[in-house]
Amino acid sequence: RRAMTRRHPGCRAKPGDEVRGVAVEPQANADNTLRGGLTEKHVGTEELLRILDTTERPPHRVAPLVRPDGIELYLPPVPDFRLARVTAAAGTRGTLRGDGPSVLFCVEGRITARTVSARAAVRSGESVFVPAGQGPIEVSGEGVAFWATTNVDGMA
Repeated sequence: RRAMTRRHPGCRAKPGDEVRGVAVEPQANADNTLRGGLTEKHVGTEELLRILDTTERPPHRVAPLVRPDGIELYLPPVPDFRLARVTAAAGTRGTLRGDGPSVLFCVEGRITARTVSARAAVRSGESVFVPAGQGPIEVSGEGVAFWATTNVDGMA
């Protein structure tokens, strides 16, 4: 029987841990992906071992910018995307601003997303795609969601 360790946001799993829950990992577009495991796709073990740097160093963490409405913006040092953690409580609303296409992925409870032209409610495990040019997204409900979008100026 494996040990199970409770993880909190920002914690890292150790080898041997049984990990449950949801991981949100936006990735930049790339044609040079090298897989190291945990997939049914081709794993390039020899090449991975050739280029892997096992030097121990502290992890690079991107601390969120917490807005007054509770939305946590993660602004990674890459030009490809941005990520936000949205925690919605009954009777509150938050606004996500971005000009590019985006995805809102609900991981807990129920979240409603509204733009000038559409409305969608998502429950835990569901997501909604918002095309570019839809204007700000107003979020409400009770739950937690992650919002991934392009790294376009003006997002806040």
